[in-house]
Amino acid sequence: MQNGNAAMMNYLLAGDFWQAASVFKKMASECSYQNTKAAECLAHSRFNIEHFAFLMQKEKYRGAGLEAAQKLSVLLPENQKVRLRLLGCQAVELQWQYFPSHSLSHEALLEKLDRIEKELAAVPLGDPDLNEAFDMSWGIAKTLKINAIQENGGKLGNLIDEAYHILSQYPELTCVLTTCITAVHAMHKNVLKDKVPHDETEKLFRYVELNYHSESAREAFFTLLNDSEDAGRRGDYITKPVALGARQDARYGSLGSGLEEFDKEADFLKMLSGYVPTGTFRREQPKIGANAPCPCGSGKKFKKCCRGKGKYD
Repeated sequence: MQNGNAAMMNYLLAGDFWQAASVFKKMASECSYQNTKAAECLAHSRFNIEHFAFLMQKEKYRGAGLEAAQKLSVLLPENQKVRLRLLGCQAVELQWQYFPSHSLSHEALLEKLDRIEKELAAVPLGDPDLNEAFDMSWGIAKTLKINAIQENGGKLGNLIDEAYHILSQYPELTCVLTTCITAVHAMHKNVLKDKVPHDETEKLFRYVELNYHSESAREAFFTLLNDSEDAGRRGDYITKPVALGARQDARYGSLGSGLEEFDKEADFLKMLSGYVPTGTFRREQPKIGANAPCPCGSGKKFKKCCRGKGKYD
């Protein structure tokens, strides 16, 4: 099953959704639903195909993962990991309905998100694999909610409080952290119309430094920093752990680290090594984010699995 997911991910990253859907269909037909690990891997694949269809705006394949995830959830109603992947697929479907067409009203969106949020809140965290599935689904749902409720500071404040509560117990959940940073930034910039205070910036940075390998959290934090009281102290926040993470991204991520200092450093090192560009760089495959599911099908995040090994970089 993992080999099937790896093949499917390769096709997804190449933008070949027809082949990805074919592999996906074959995986579903061969899956032994009595095998818990196989069923969980299939659920993960269903989330991947749904998530990537939205990221790449392949509307033809919209709903492919959601429909299959719903069927799997009926077969395994007590499996929390399967349920979390379904909630992730449902959140992606809400993204389709809200962006860019806004075919779903603001009120209807919040009502549907509220149901997803209640189910997410009921998940008993602790198991690393369960935490990871929760992290991804929570991040998608809450990021969508940020866009829907920025005009209501109280509700945005509740979202931030919830994120901090989760991080106090599970600080390694990088999607929760990135969403928290985004919410704090939106609260101050778009609702309160002020600068993010120093104490808030420091509080968030403690989690960013702990998760120095997270490209998304690091980029969100330094974007927030531009609208904070500490905007002139950028260098103070590029600590050794943060620099290590940025250098890894500058080296292995073809679109760069997100911090211009390290992109320039990487370019300089390439120049010293004799690297000569052959023209404008065009990626044949989209960049794999540090927190995206690893293409190998392990179920782990890319940063914790095959990143840096040259296979998918």
